[in-house]
Amino acid sequence: MSWGKDKGCRHCDDGALRPLSRNMFVLIRCVNGATETLKATNSHLFKTFSDFTAAHAMAQKLNVHTKGAMHWDVKHQKQY
Repeated sequence: MSWGKDKGCRHCDDGALRPLSRNMFVLIRCVNGATETLKATNSHLFKTFSDFTAAHAMAQKLNVHTKGAMHWDVKHQKQY
C-alpha cells in the first residue's frame, strides 16, 4: 500500500515514508526557564519519534554527557 500526500504521510526516524500516527514523541528540556525541543539534524523541524521506546533511548544517550539540570525528557504530543 502506498501513501501519498492526500492520504497523510511523513518521513519517520529511519527515513521511510509511513502513514501518519495519532501519537508522536519529542524530546524537550528546560534551560534557564526556556523550554527547548530537540531539532532534527540540519533542519529547523523538531525531531519526532513514532514510539516512546525510541524516544526514551535517544534521551538516555543524550543525557549521558549532559548536566542533570539540563536533561532531556520525552514528551507525548497528539498529532491531528
